[in-house]
Amino acid sequence: MGRSWRKTSLACCCDQRWKEAQRFSDWQVSTQGAEKAKIEALTLVTMALIAQIALGVIIGGLTIALVVIGFFVWNSRQRNERLAVGLFIAGAVIIAVLVVVVASL
Repeated sequence: MGRSWRKTSLACCCDQRWKEAQRFSDWQVSTQGAEKAKIEALTLVTMALIAQIALGVIIGGLTIALVVIGFFVWNSRQRNERLAVGLFIAGAVIIAVLVVVVASL
């Protein structure tokens, strides 16, 4: 008549434990995968922020350099008003673009 009650009970018990162990293992793997994905996403966001900050520092430094050179040209003995005004305008345009970009974030 097939298996005895004892063998059937043991098989069901082992089968149930195996299923629980398998379910825990799948949960653990999916949790580890989710954790890895979170870390990778955080790393990408951090790298993007660092790149934006570096770009802002570079552009800001160039803008300051343009304005300072404009003042030197404006106040020099051989005053070149056209060049000085051009440098001031270039600096102002860069500042305006930066303000628009930052405001859109």
